[in-house]
Amino acid sequence: MSFKSKFNKYARKIASVITHFDNEGHGKNPLLDMARRVKRRDALIFDVGANIGQSVERFKQYFPQATIHSFEPSAKAFSLLEQKASAYANVTPHQLALGAQSGELALFENSSSDMNSFLEMGSGGSGEIIGQTIVPVKTIDQFCAEQNIAQIDILKIDAQGFDFEVIKGAKESILANKVKLIYFEIIFSEMYKNVPRFSVVYDFLIDHGFVLVSLYDFHYQEGLAGWTDGLFIHRSALQ
Repeated sequence: MSFKSKFNKYARKIASVITHFDNEGHGKNPLLDMARRVKRRDALIFDVGANIGQSVERFKQYFPQATIHSFEPSAKAFSLLEQKASAYANVTPHQLALGAQSGELALFENSSSDMNSFLEMGSGGSGEIIGQTIVPVKTIDQFCAEQNIAQIDILKIDAQGFDFEVIKGAKESILANKVKLIYFEIIFSEMYKNVPRFSVVYDFLIDHGFVLVSLYDFHYQEGLAGWTDGLFIHRSALQ
């Protein structure tokens, strides 16, 4: 066998090994990984921090028959979310925030609406605070009880540092194994003040029966990890 033939043979073997450890593309596309885990095309999805409806469009590509509850407390962003939602079946927008406790909170409105947060901007933040608005807040547990929702297939959260508060508001639902997947933003930088450490959020999820599927799309600030998105699945959904 010639050197070239031997080289090609071993190259094919190496490529086969690399493909094997690539796990069939897992960890590259969060929506695809969700679709692999949630077989129902008519999944029930919570889109928390929906902003102007960017996630609605993406979810409907993979779950065209899904029922989506989209939550956005900012009046300006909500008006655009309503327009986006009206183009799809079974999408209900709610001008409401979700958190660890029901009541009201002051929302810091940013010049970039996707940066609105209940936390003060930190040294790594972007945009400009243009005002504060008092908005209503409910817990996921309360909302599910009011709407007779028995199961959440996908809980997506993009609440700009407030994500863990949203998760804590679903504690009873989580304990009852009613939440299958949680997909949320993980912030490492000083984008906002008082963002909980990832270790705290991770321990909470592990202690409540979740395991990590993957992390997606690391973003960097000044050469350091700024934020990423994490997908967790409850062990009961692995059966």
